[in-house]
Amino acid sequence: MTIGSADFLSRFQSFDSAGLTCAPAEAVTSAGPLAPAASDSPNGRILVVEPQAIIALDIQRILRGAGYYVVGPATSAAEVAPLLRRGRLDCALIGLDPRTDDLTTVAKLLDGTGVPFVVLGSDHGLGSRRTLEKPYTGRELVAAIEATIAVGVDPIPPPPAML
Repeated sequence: MTIGSADFLSRFQSFDSAGLTCAPAEAVTSAGPLAPAASDSPNGRILVVEPQAIIALDIQRILRGAGYYVVGPATSAAEVAPLLRRGRLDCALIGLDPRTDDLTTVAKLLDGTGVPFVVLGSDHGLGSRRTLEKPYTGRELVAAIEATIAVGVDPIPPPPAML
């Protein structure tokens, strides 16, 4: 199953009154294996910046299952700055709409603090930054994080000089 696909979205059946949390359909009918505790982070700390609650929650589930500690999720650039002060981050995932200034702002914040990141989606206008096209699988997500951590920070190139 791929994240962001119609099949993925149809798995969710209930939201709370604020529409912020959801329960997967299979969680209602059966108890699956428990994810590692939030304090268990043998593979590192990952910041998730994703405005869609359903997708953010599934990303959290995948990352926790892979042994990562999840910071966030943040839904905007304004929420990222306080999270950057909560300790070391090994990588970040950014799923913001490229038509907003938030994507560029978050990228600059992360670059300024030395946190490598993966942009979820395409046409982000950040040049050759590591990108994971939607829809993607959990394995692809974890592989992108591992590759990004291994390479480290890839700073945003400066804008071309005006002639």
